This record gives sequence, C-alpha cells and structure tokens, in this order.
Amino acid sequence: VAKFNFIFELASGFAYIQIDFSDQTTLAYAQKREGRCLAKVSPNTYLWACKKKHQWEASYKNMKQNYRWCNICL
Repeated sequence: VAKFNFIFELASGFAYIQIDFSDQTTLAYAQKREGRCLAKVSPNTYLWACKKKHQWEASYKNMKQNYRWCNICL
C-alpha cells in the first residue's frame, strides 16, 4: 500500500492529510489529467482536484466511463 502526503488549500485554510492508496490507477488517472486524487471518501468514491484546485467527489468508474473531469473548467 502506497502512502501519499498532500497539502491542499481549503476555503478555511490549509489541510494536511495522509492517504493510503492500494489502487494506483486513480492516482495515474488524476496525474494524466494534470490533477490530483486527494482522498478515498467511500469504498467507490474519491475526492478529486483539477489543476485549478476545484474539488469534487466522484467514483473512478464514472469518471473513466464518461470521460469526465472538472465540471467547472470543462
């Protein structure tokens, strides 16, 4: 299991979190889109961020099948 440390900006300030990922595909997908996979919210849902730091929750399967990324940047 890989461990990744992230520091990212929230509306209330900065947050530091450590995340254990067993699924490297989500990290690779986010990097390919110039973004980040910030956290695993539930067994099938992740917290994502685009390169402009917009954040949203979605499953990897839904994003991959529908070719979705940031709905704000489009």
